[in-house]
Formats: sequence, C-alpha cells, structure tokens
Amino acid sequence: MGVVLRRRAGIVGGAVAQTIFARATAKGFGWQTNGFQREVGFASTAIGLGGIYASTQDAPAAWIVGAQAGGLFLLLAAVNHIVEIVRDHNYAPAITVILVSDLGVPISLLVLLISTGSLTAA
Repeated sequence: MGVVLRRRAGIVGGAVAQTIFARATAKGFGWQTNGFQREVGFASTAIGLGGIYASTQDAPAAWIVGAQAGGLFLLLAAVNHIVEIVRDHNYAPAITVILVSDLGVPISLLVLLISTGSLTAA
C-alpha cells in the first residue's frame, strides 16, 4: 500500500496549499480566498493523516476506510470542479489540472483494493 501512503501524503500537501498558500491557490482556481478554503485544508489534513495511518496497518479494513475517505473526498471535489467548469465557465488552469488527481486517485485506489484482494478480505 505504498502508493496509498504516497497519495495520502499528497493530500496533506494539498492541505498546505489550501491553508498556508491560500491566496495563491485560490487565484490558481479562479476563486476568492475565504475561511472555508482553510476548512477544506483542515479536512484534507485529517483525511490525509488518517490515510497515512491506515496504510501502515496490516489490515485490509483499514486500507478500505482510508481509501474510501480520501477517494470520496476527491471524487466529490471533482464533481464540484466539473460543475464550476460547465456552469461558471471557470477554465482556470488549476481546476483543469486538479481534475486529473481528483478523478485518477479514487479510480487508482479502487483498482489497488480490487487487485490486492482487500475488498474481499475485509
């Protein structure tokens, strides 16, 4: 589950972008900075740290919970970004680029869980 561990560390890195570098991150997404953005960063921190912990456990159930939390968060973020692109015509570069991660990571996590037999072992 090393890939999961690296991805969870990536989510924590995203949290840094949403909190410490909030203005620059918001600008890249075509947004205004606000307190809610920091809350998303805090949620990313919690999900990422939970996923890092889960990936160090020798328990498929822990991997599923970690993948489910992070995967669902990213998948719903992707839906939100797609809505912004379609409804608001927001073609900011960061929104387009982040879709690769927001859609690719949940799919990759599901493939990993299936290929390792973790879904049937839990």
